[in-house]
Amino acid sequence: MIRRPLLALTLLPLFSPLTGFAGVFTSNPITGDADSGISADKAYTLAVDIFDGPNRRINDAVFTGSGGAGNPATNSYTTSGLNNGFTGNVPPITGSVGGLTENFLYNGNPATYTLNNLRVGETYTTTFFNAAFGGPGGRIHNVTASDGGVLNGFDQNATPGSVLKYTFTAAANSITFAMTPLVPADTWHHYAVSNEIVKQRALLTDNFYAPANPDTNNLNFNLGARQGGLLTTGGATIPWVAVGNTQVGNATGGIDGGNYLLNAFSNGRSALDYNFNGSASAGGLAVSFDLAPNSVANPDATLWEAVNIGQSSANKNDGINDPHAHFGILFRGNGLLQAFDGSTTLTPVEPIWSETAQTNGLTRIELIAQDPTDGNPFDGVGQTDISVYAGGILRYSFSKTGGGYADNYLNFSAANIGGVDNLMVAQLVPEPGSLGLLVLTGGLLARRRRPAAR
Repeated sequence: MIRRPLLALTLLPLFSPLTGFAGVFTSNPITGDADSGISADKAYTLAVDIFDGPNRRINDAVFTGSGGAGNPATNSYTTSGLNNGFTGNVPPITGSVGGLTENFLYNGNPATYTLNNLRVGETYTTTFFNAAFGGPGGRIHNVTASDGGVLNGFDQNATPGSVLKYTFTAAANSITFAMTPLVPADTWHHYAVSNEIVKQRALLTDNFYAPANPDTNNLNFNLGARQGGLLTTGGATIPWVAVGNTQVGNATGGIDGGNYLLNAFSNGRSALDYNFNGSASAGGLAVSFDLAPNSVANPDATLWEAVNIGQSSANKNDGINDPHAHFGILFRGNGLLQAFDGSTTLTPVEPIWSETAQTNGLTRIELIAQDPTDGNPFDGVGQTDISVYAGGILRYSFSKTGGGYADNYLNFSAANIGGVDNLMVAQLVPEPGSLGLLVLTGGLLARRRRPAAR
């Protein structure tokens, strides 16, 4: 098999095949936050601090603790072989990223990570964070990816800290990585993992981490620790505006220990107080989140959780089919969806978003908004094309012509009790040579809010 040396390597000779859809492995040493590669603008589909509980904020990006159990899993990833835990490791690297390596899981021969909800044709970079534990040469692995990527002889102990990256174009909705030790006793140490969409820039993320919220009706509890992205640099936060029964930190439904956004009884609606239009949406915009349409398993399978986008400030907490300008889409527990343009029903025959009924299990939803005319789907010019994905599969598309939508406040609501988790609003990255990236940088600096009062 013909192999090609990879670029940007220091100390570690890594190779990956050219055949099929295989991606490319690269690696480099890290010493702390500054050279960790972690940044606020990276659009992480997941960022997990293995065998830790609370959030960890690094360079204005938020890593979620996987908890204290072995073989952690969510709807976005699963693991195997991560059976044993170790705590109290003294990090050989500094800063907040050093904290990622204080605890780890091990004992897999092989150990595996499976990443879910990938969109076929999208480019991703998966990153494994490593720290030396013992002398050089003592923790050598063969690493394989299910799309054909192969890396033989990777040493986790080669430098005090390192990252191993795999950049690939998804050929399926999932990918599995396997780490097989050359010496069975020297298994892979699992410190942290992330997966980013290469062609997106995160404007805002919110994982609703709100342990011990004294008032679960306060949607803005712990914002500084749970929000990340470009709009949160310098200590800024983007507040939520609620009407009716909306909560964060309520364990009803058993979703993520209560660390999710709960919307209840149609009147419960929660909107971000930010207009994601103009410079923020130049080049296109992606709104993604995990959704549970019926978090208490009500016998009525038609119950739903919904999202509205394209709203004005005055109407940012409108209902799903209120008449003001917006695109709304609801996801029923029976696996069907219904879409609206203002009060106009777009789906008299409801399409499928899930082949199986869903209650409190989370499914990744992505709304990708683009404009083929001027590149900006939320500037009131051209049109707004919206593609709706569930679990990485395209389920519905809509085109709002005649200028599209001019504003872009977004909100969530539910018919009974529904849930939303792990929200990300991201700007699509223009192709090389485009001026859109410069427009974004200037626009965000002009629009950035002052840090919230503390």
